[in-house]
Amino acid sequence: MTQRICSFCNQRRETEVEPIVTGPFKVNICLQCVLRYMADFGLGDQADSKEKQQARLIPKAIKTYLDQHIIEQETAKKTLSVAVYNHYKRVMKDGEAVGSVSVDELPKALEDVRLTKGNILMVGPTGVGKTAIAEQIAEFLDVPFIVKDATTLTSAGYVGEDVESIIRSLWEAADRDVEKTERGIVVIDEVDKIARRGGGGGSSQGRDVGGEGVQQGLLKLIESTQVNIQADMGQVMSNKLVQIDTSNILFIFCGAFVGIEQLIQQRMSSGSIGFGANKSQNKSKDKEYNDLIKELSTQDLIKFGLIPEFIGRLAVVVPLESLSKDALKEILWKPKSSLIRQYQRLLNLNNIELEFTDDAMDVIVEDAIKRKAGARGLRSVIEKIMLDIMYVAPDTEEGHKRCVVNAEVAKGQAKADIELLEGA
Repeated sequence: MTQRICSFCNQRRETEVEPIVTGPFKVNICLQCVLRYMADFGLGDQADSKEKQQARLIPKAIKTYLDQHIIEQETAKKTLSVAVYNHYKRVMKDGEAVGSVSVDELPKALEDVRLTKGNILMVGPTGVGKTAIAEQIAEFLDVPFIVKDATTLTSAGYVGEDVESIIRSLWEAADRDVEKTERGIVVIDEVDKIARRGGGGGSSQGRDVGGEGVQQGLLKLIESTQVNIQADMGQVMSNKLVQIDTSNILFIFCGAFVGIEQLIQQRMSSGSIGFGANKSQNKSKDKEYNDLIKELSTQDLIKFGLIPEFIGRLAVVVPLESLSKDALKEILWKPKSSLIRQYQRLLNLNNIELEFTDDAMDVIVEDAIKRKAGARGLRSVIEKIMLDIMYVAPDTEEGHKRCVVNAEVAKGQAKADIELLEGA
């Protein structure tokens, strides 16, 4: 029998140990080439898969991915990349590799060191990308992810969602897989809305439906605890419970904390006495939000109304800056899934090229700034502009077309024309 040569490496001949498979068009491939290409496409053994996961998990890789989707917020992206890396490095099982050193190779003095969980609090104005950053991190790591609004949570005994419903939602997002659930990410937005009444360390007055009681209820979730959830909520007689360990679930809290910059300013201005007092106070009062938020401390959050026990469980506090006009303009077109790119893809399905002029984007940004909703305001403005265009797009004649949105169209002073390109 004639020995066959591998068409890929052109040197290995068929033996009993290394068989060669012949495919269509008389193409041969040996076992070594099969294994090599399987590894290249991530289909290799489990060890290779773990190495690839670790390389993917490093802070620089997370930050690089975030840069493709989130504009500005450099400090926040770097802080979160490190925090997420440390969290998932902590949840690795004993004996698995941690960076370049396996757990078995750690010095004896470090073997019994317990790594505590570092939950995250993001503070910044509305529409600056708090939940967007968390969502992109979860997508990058391919872990179950949910966003819950803290304002829907109530203390035990009141009508509304209890805190245990958060874990159930994550379990459902993980396709009811307990192991996946226990490595997921939970984002709780509007956490500033559950600040206790009065703040400043005083006790709440009257019934506390959604304030300090909710913070107390969240404590047991964000710590290491076992939560029992009912498997079949629709069946009244069902007593089947699913137990979820929250030890390795990463909790990310987000809030605008409107007015907290004033608390920071007061703290920085207080205690200044003597000849330099007035100068120090004036300097502090002149500071903009982005300068003040960098000085955020746990003392300010407690004064705002978060209880010390709750703050103590949030190891990483990430301040986010308000977005500049230039940043809002970049958000329109630069990220991979920017609003303009989304509409360009939608109209491309109708064979229409969509173009926004530079002055049109300026108009959109200025209108969004007036709405004081950050990047969220951009969507409202652009959807209003695109309404008529999207309405008539399916009815246009066949052929390759183009639609240009200029300043007049953005201002509502003219209608955008969908013109047929020459040679189409």
